[in-house]
Amino acid sequence: MKQQRDQYEHAIAVLTGHPASTFSVPVRPLNATPIPVPLGVAFDLLERRPDVATAERHMAYENAEVGSPRPRFIPS
Repeated sequence: MKQQRDQYEHAIAVLTGHPASTFSVPVRPLNATPIPVPLGVAFDLLERRPDVATAERHMAYENAEVGSPRPRFIPS
């Protein structure tokens, strides 16, 4: 956990243009409560992601290929 925090702290230092050895983020507890998300919103947002849509099309293509005979396996 400490190593991961150090890596994030060094990444923030690089992004802000500070030397990692002199940069420090104070440790404080996170007291934030998550924003309530209405049902269905997360799913709708997930459907619009290009990588998810591409994976869905690829899966549909592969499923369609399962039952179709391939000519190269049929002897000529």
